[in-house]
Amino acid sequence: MGTVRGADAGSRARPRWRIVAALGVAALVALLAVGAWLVRVESKQLTWQSLLNATYTTSITPRGAALRDGTFEAEAAPGSASKITVRLADIAAFGDLDGNLAPDAAVVLVSSGGGSGTFVELAAVRNERGAAHPVATVLLGDRILVREVRIEGRRILVRLRARGATDPFSLRTRRSNLVGVLVPRLSDIVLATIYEGIEEAAAEHGLSTFVTNTRDEP
Repeated sequence: MGTVRGADAGSRARPRWRIVAALGVAALVALLAVGAWLVRVESKQLTWQSLLNATYTTSITPRGAALRDGTFEAEAAPGSASKITVRLADIAAFGDLDGNLAPDAAVVLVSSGGGSGTFVELAAVRNERGAAHPVATVLLGDRILVREVRIEGRRILVRLRARGATDPFSLRTRRSNLVGVLVPRLSDIVLATIYEGIEEAAAEHGLSTFVTNTRDEP
């Protein structure tokens, strides 16, 4: 009788150990998968160097400005002493914009067409296997001060200081309450996301925003 009971206990113990072993194998496979995913994500990180050498479309350079070490320069017109310049500012944010979990970027560009204007623009940069691929650029304004850029919930948020159209650029004691945004296409979802971030950040600081469509015309 005791022998039969011992055999029954052993037969019940074996399935339990098999379940424990199966769970252990499943956990190990899951850990290996997570580790492989983390390695892939890490290998796809955007570097500052890739951002410094990407090609950006701006209001001054609608056909694109290929930056080299963060700067682009070209003649404003053949034989002209005036220069078109585009420079990558030293402020950026990193985070997922397109839902694939690889960190994308939002950067600030400062450009000039050779005149007195200095235009500040926000660019969304998609991470394509570690390569910087700018997908949209929005004009923030002329001679404004960008204080902060961040990415939250796949949206780009910008904190900035702007001046009104009639405010002297040398005046430091007044602030404008209106921010204008130019976009090439209002139907572009990435541009719409950028504008939502600008609108939200502006509202947090008591500013109003408006947007207009350039229809890809420089």
